[in-house]
Amino acid sequence: MNYVHRGASGGILIAALATLVACGGGGSNPGAGGSGGSGGTGGTGGMATGGSAGMGGGGGDMPDAGPDASTGGGTPGGTVEVLAGAVGEAGHVNGPKGTSRLRDVGGMVYIAPTLHVADRHAAIRKIDVNTGVTTTAPNDDGLDAEFFQPIALATGGGNSLYVLQGLKTMMNGVVGQVSRYNVGSGVIEAEITLDSYQELPYDLFDPVPFAVEPSGNVLVGEKARVSPSTLMVSNIGIREVWGTSASLTAWVPANGTMYTVHRAPSFVLESDLAAKTWKLVAGTDMNQAEPAVDGPKETARFSNRVGGASHDGNGHLYVADTNANAVRKVDLATGAITTVIGELSPVGSIVTGDLKTARLHHPQWVTWLGDGKLAIGCPEDFVVLIATGL
Repeated sequence: MNYVHRGASGGILIAALATLVACGGGGSNPGAGGSGGSGGTGGTGGMATGGSAGMGGGGGDMPDAGPDASTGGGTPGGTVEVLAGAVGEAGHVNGPKGTSRLRDVGGMVYIAPTLHVADRHAAIRKIDVNTGVTTTAPNDDGLDAEFFQPIALATGGGNSLYVLQGLKTMMNGVVGQVSRYNVGSGVIEAEITLDSYQELPYDLFDPVPFAVEPSGNVLVGEKARVSPSTLMVSNIGIREVWGTSASLTAWVPANGTMYTVHRAPSFVLESDLAAKTWKLVAGTDMNQAEPAVDGPKETARFSNRVGGASHDGNGHLYVADTNANAVRKVDLATGAITTVIGELSPVGSIVTGDLKTARLHHPQWVTWLGDGKLAIGCPEDFVVLIATGL
């Protein structure tokens, strides 16, 4: 049964009853629950009119990807710096770069010139990528925040920001919800609410594929397409793998192609949503204990835990390789993988500065900002970093 009713704000509230794919637990270690695996849409989905998006998130126009970084490290003069928050210091403090504090870093979406970040403690934080000034979305602070435990974000083009929210205890059970938020007016324009007794498509610790097609349909999980106009749910035909794996991010360009990053084993799929076909682009779908390694498609590997991803609009996918403490670049034409930030090590700590010597600690989210710039979300360290010169 589906039903429609109107909220106080005048937006249409839509309830779609569906059984969606439950996402496995996570944390900073494979299979462990915890905030380290918190969650984009990588990256994360979106539509080409709004640029790259998804659980890893992205938006705005897509400038050229900039100089090739396939040799690792980008161009001379490139840097990695803290854009918002302070390493190891949690808090909710708005203000200029250097003084702001973040409580958590979930999915990220860029709608120029603002990076929108899901703070799972009930807020959408806004960061001006040019100045680093951090603010909070209107009417979205405190116990009566508009968004309850936001996990992932996706862009619907223009000023539309879709928010995938967590669990909220109500008199009739728990509810998972997707809200369409207008970042210009600060108004929630519509809500898609799952029935409180249905299986939830996600949990509080890991993101799932979350994207918006050019048609306006919302993709949630590996199976479901939820259409606000028809109140229908249909299978999107993404390949499912065994229960130890979870899809983490999705990006939908204008041609209907979606890139999905799986966690364990770690690999990238390219799916044609219309034809319901898929192919493996990079990594391996076989369980392996080998460490992450760069190289051509035949030999390149991710670690056994990856996070969000973001498309640069120029044929590359940037992936947060969480357990390798690095950002990896995938050439979507060849499947080759290159490390562009960090070193492929299971032990990491954040070191800012020169792009070639900078180090990361369990990066979970990445969002392409254009002009050779990439935002990197590190939830365990409560910071968003910005890399230039890619």
